[in-house]
Amino acid sequence: MRETNVHPLQSSPISHDPLQPSEAVQPPPYVHTQDDPVEKFLGGPLPAKRRLSEADVPHTSEGVRALVGAGSWRAVSTLSQQLLATSHPVDELLRLRWFRIMSMLKLRDVATASREMGLLGDLLGPGWMYEKYPTIFPQKRGSMVPFALLLLHALMPAYSGDHAQTLQRLYALFEMLRTTSWPAASFAFHKESGKRSTERTTHAASEGEGDTTTHHAQRCAVLVALVNTYCAAQDYPLAIAHLKQMLAAAAAQRITVQGSEQAVLHSLLGRVHIQVGNLDAAEDAFNKLECLLLDADSSADVRLNRGFLSVARGEYEEALEEFNAALELEPANSVAANNVAVCLLYCCRLSDAIKSLEEYIKGDPARRTTQALLSNLSVLYQMVNGGAAAKQTLEQLGRALGPDELDVDALLSLS
Repeated sequence: MRETNVHPLQSSPISHDPLQPSEAVQPPPYVHTQDDPVEKFLGGPLPAKRRLSEADVPHTSEGVRALVGAGSWRAVSTLSQQLLATSHPVDELLRLRWFRIMSMLKLRDVATASREMGLLGDLLGPGWMYEKYPTIFPQKRGSMVPFALLLLHALMPAYSGDHAQTLQRLYALFEMLRTTSWPAASFAFHKESGKRSTERTTHAASEGEGDTTTHHAQRCAVLVALVNTYCAAQDYPLAIAHLKQMLAAAAAQRITVQGSEQAVLHSLLGRVHIQVGNLDAAEDAFNKLECLLLDADSSADVRLNRGFLSVARGEYEEALEEFNAALELEPANSVAANNVAVCLLYCCRLSDAIKSLEEYIKGDPARRTTQALLSNLSVLYQMVNGGAAAKQTLEQLGRALGPDELDVDALLSLS
């Protein structure tokens, strides 16, 4: 079974197998047949159609969003490109470009995504401030750039293997979020005659004070991105040093949201320690995390952490108990579901491992037909008689219900 699904940094926004530029090729469509093997696998008829085309949605930004929600990335790419050629408010054009970039990354066309990102220029510059267009946006102030697009811009070089540039951008983004959330922080970057606007900076601080939840979520997103970038570059010592430094800084600051931010950092630190084999340090980090929580046993993240630590120690029965507990707390948690199967395999319960993943996918096939789940199930099928036929069924399942980014050919090549 693929070790990536035991990997403690499952939420990494960067693939640990660097994405390579490629053309997005439309795979053969799924064809429904009598005595359909996919319906036989699911134990009933296929769910309602999930993958949409441009013809299924209005040719508007709302239509593009519907395609994004359906995982129809080829259609997202086509429709957003069409809409970019027509006249729209500048903030809507920005979002359409963002959708286009996302679709190219999902389809593994990194080169095109990078070119599209370059067309946006300086995302922190005055050209993306609502104040630049007072007649179009008389009631709006600040940046029209979504925070998620800023984060994606920071991560973009890593998709091509340039982790140093991504780290530089992430540190700059984290510093910008030091006192307030985005877009309130954009006021400090609105340059007038080469100087920052004092009025807007003051206004940004006052807005940020009432938005601690957003501020915390954005800072945590950047922290996770930083650590995962170090891990993607296999620079685990720097990742650990960086996390310790951030924990010390968080402990020194007396801000309401810092308690939960420290929890995120302790969890990340423990998982990176597992990666380098320092299990005592990992346990210490996880214990500090649990001390910050009122009811640690009710936290899916805590149960996952305990499971990862048990796996690292070779205690698969104990790990299985923790991953099952995490799955009970969060039934849609695919990381927990994958690791339940991993532990069952290590406990010499191959048939139970296969059944656990099959049942998980069948529970919500429209949302759970993902690369990681199908890949692990495909590897398990190879260990039993008749596995080749079962893998063919997974291929058809992927074509029928999987999102466009699912690489069906990769399932067949697994050995």
